[in-house]
Amino acid sequence: MILCLPLVVLGVTGSILVFRDEIGNLLEPPPRLIVETGEPHAVAEIIVAVRARIDKEFAPVLYEAPNAPEQPASLRFVALGGAAKGRRIIDVLVDPVTLDFVTWQYTIPGFLRVIIRLHGNLLMGRAGRVYVGWFGLAMLVLAFSGLILWWPGRKRWRGAFFVKRGARGAAPVP
Repeated sequence: MILCLPLVVLGVTGSILVFRDEIGNLLEPPPRLIVETGEPHAVAEIIVAVRARIDKEFAPVLYEAPNAPEQPASLRFVALGGAAKGRRIIDVLVDPVTLDFVTWQYTIPGFLRVIIRLHGNLLMGRAGRVYVGWFGLAMLVLAFSGLILWWPGRKRWRGAFFVKRGARGAAPVP
């Protein structure tokens, strides 16, 4: 049971990190951008317009379309080769109609920083990455062994995926 504790920690922290951007925006909201109504530009035009006005050492890696007509689009740029004066990520909110934009540096709140370190190296620095890798391999072995134990025989496929009509409670195992 003690050996399963790191696996549980990795599973829980991984589940939290799925919503990292949403939690980060909740804890530290991005700047507001007033968006005009009208016909939005194409995605390629938006990317070209923003790229023309930011540092050339950054490349676009993510585009998120607006959720509603009154909301901005979101672009993420990452430094090429890590040579961008300490800033590695630039997030941009763009008005898809006027192509006005606001940039901000995405900062990870302290709570999420701890979760990321816990998930990535169990708070043990670089040495922890090796342990996390081995635990990941152990999880893979557990998954395959569970699949092998569960695998139904040729005649039991239907019973493995369906419940009998009118079944009540737990059935005795044959």
